Amino acid sequence: MIKLGIDKACFYTSAYYLELSDLAKARGVEKDKYLIGLGQKEMAVIPPDEGIVTMAASAASKLLENEDKSKIRTLLFATESGIDYSKSAGIYVHRLLDLPTHTRTIELKQACYAGTGALQLALGYLYQNPDEKVLLITSDIARYGLNTPGESSQGGGAVAMLLSVNPRLISIEPGSGLFTEDIMDFWRPNYKEEALVEGKTSCDQYLKALKESWQDYFHRTQREFHTHQHFLYHIPFPRLAEKAHQKLSMTCNLKKPSAEETSALLSTGLTYAKKIGNCYTGSLYLGLISLLENHPEDLKNQRIGFYSYGSGCVAEFFSGLIQPGYEQVLFKKYHQDLLNSRQLLSIAQYENFYSYQLPKDGTLHTLPEHTHSNYRLSKLENHKQIYIKKIVRKNIPETLSEKSVSARAPGKLILSGEHSVVSGGPAIAIAINRYAVTTIKQSNYEFNSESKSESKSGSNLNSSVLFDLLNVQHKSLVSRETLRSLKSRIKSGYQSFLKGEKSIREVLEKPFELLQYTATNMLEKLNPQIELGLEIHTESDIPIGCGMGSSAASIVSTNYALFEFFSHKDNKNLSGPDYFEWSLDAENIQHGKSSGIDVQMALQGGVLYYQQGRMEKIPTFPWPLFIINTGPSSSSTGECVTQTQKIFKERPDLLDQMSRVTEEIKTSIEIQDNLNFCKAIAQNHQFLCQLGVVPLKIQTLIQTIENFGGAAKICGAGSISGDTAGIVLIVGLSLEKIRNIGLPYPIEEIFMAPHGVEKI
Repeated sequence: MIKLGIDKACFYTSAYYLELSDLAKARGVEKDKYLIGLGQKEMAVIPPDEGIVTMAASAASKLLENEDKSKIRTLLFATESGIDYSKSAGIYVHRLLDLPTHTRTIELKQACYAGTGALQLALGYLYQNPDEKVLLITSDIARYGLNTPGESSQGGGAVAMLLSVNPRLISIEPGSGLFTEDIMDFWRPNYKEEALVEGKTSCDQYLKALKESWQDYFHRTQREFHTHQHFLYHIPFPRLAEKAHQKLSMTCNLKKPSAEETSALLSTGLTYAKKIGNCYTGSLYLGLISLLENHPEDLKNQRIGFYSYGSGCVAEFFSGLIQPGYEQVLFKKYHQDLLNSRQLLSIAQYENFYSYQLPKDGTLHTLPEHTHSNYRLSKLENHKQIYIKKIVRKNIPETLSEKSVSARAPGKLILSGEHSVVSGGPAIAIAINRYAVTTIKQSNYEFNSESKSESKSGSNLNSSVLFDLLNVQHKSLVSRETLRSLKSRIKSGYQSFLKGEKSIREVLEKPFELLQYTATNMLEKLNPQIELGLEIHTESDIPIGCGMGSSAASIVSTNYALFEFFSHKDNKNLSGPDYFEWSLDAENIQHGKSSGIDVQMALQGGVLYYQQGRMEKIPTFPWPLFIINTGPSSSSTGECVTQTQKIFKERPDLLDQMSRVTEEIKTSIEIQDNLNFCKAIAQNHQFLCQLGVVPLKIQTLIQTIENFGGAAKICGAGSISGDTAGIVLIVGLSLEKIRNIGLPYPIEEIFMAPHGVEKI
């Protein structure tokens, strides 16, 4: 008979915890209420930059060490702490773990039962696909609110399980007992951050569902109580699991075991839960790991009875057999080191972590770094959660002197001429107070096992470059040899684009390759002797793909930082580089045939009048500017430019009209005429509509703004498809009046950046 079950299991929890005796003192209750009444000693506290995604990735990355990931065709993510009503949290984990592209990824929900539901579904799948493996992850954060009755039973963590045929840990036996009943014992409406609990009702229902599911299990399998050597129960708090065992004993017409007998029988399965607290979907399987790693005897061939409960409610009772040699696939030392290295928090620190609020308006928000794991929530931007994989630096000699150089370059908005400038017409742009910042470091690094695989076998780490590109969620160690090959491939692809054999989108295979190309180009020009490892870290608060010059600012800041880093060391005799030429080369890789205006704004700052490579700085102006971000354009800049150039050839009069409007805007700025400035902005918008780069939805939006007395226009290339067009500039209205319009986007006031790229 084919065996199906859990091949390996690993858990992860936060590096921070709270003593429940400290919580009891702070809340003015007897500590025994928690320590004895709940059976709980400590609880995990999750920092702001950690969550169900990062904990899941941490648990699974350890589990998958030395595993063939190509065998994993399904990732099941069970949670009741979901971060999106639509997108599975497992998708983020799939990327962080570098799992195969051809993988099925699904999120499952039914309170704390979801992990068991996923397990049972996976077993059926494996029966039909015995050569594959399923990665099942449970990850949750239990939150009930500060100073609430449920506060002491919080916690959080993730359990990752690899499911397979012929498992090495637990073989799940056929047959299980089920029970479902609609009851409101524990729930969390979509509009609330914390769960709602009817405490006594939930405990009573938990025990009722145990009786019902056991009776169904016994009816279907005829496995009696005494044939199970161990029992594991869902663990909202340890004392409830002990009550459950007493309830099950009496259900089976046995004498109720004493509290001492029950505690002794279940203690090894509750060891980790008493330190971590409630893990919701993972608590039953945390108990499994705890039993196998803490029981003093050899447990091979012994049967475990599992009771899984999810409020609402669904329950299941099933069983599994511990496999011979199970000790060889445990992560006991890893788990115990994880728990022993945690940091104890004060009540104030715990409450600060708990009360940290993430914005809900789509604005850029960068999180402070607290987590000690290799994965963290880095920032929120445009309603997106940005998760990154860290590379850990180890064993750095204390005597090592690290040099670090940082440079920043501003983003931009084009007031007029964004398409006519490519055909020789004038344009006006302003540098804005949004920046790309690049930091260059020279350090001696050792990398974790995952990262080592990213550099070529046998390559010298000291000749490699670590790219930490926050905005495109990429971090990797790359050899100089690999970078040279990448540059050659990109150059070849760009030549194919110029010949019409490729679209510009086909030149770069991944977004992060742009800055890898930029850095490689600059390093070849400088030809420095890198004595130690080199790190290039770039981050930006300029939205990507929205017409604000994010790529140019990143390119310019990278080139400037690299030159400054090496100019005082290996290149003392170098004269100042032609930053424009070097940066334009990379900008063309991104956009096809760039006008160069984005690069000039990143270099110069202020307000520029630009035409055919000639620049003229013009005065700043005092009136306020506001922007809304409609989202990244569906079309690339190159695609939009290709269309508009065709139209200009057919209608040279349109090019002349747009040029005249640009001149009117220039004059309005010079004489500080706000009224005429707004009229010219409105005219510019009409011409852009004629070019077909303003989607109908954005045209309607701008018409609404004009009805309120303002003017607005797109500030990038726009889009020839879809409903989004990047940044829309709004002028002629106060912030209060714009808010009264009720626009469906966050409104931001922007300010001009008087300086271009600079060392910071």
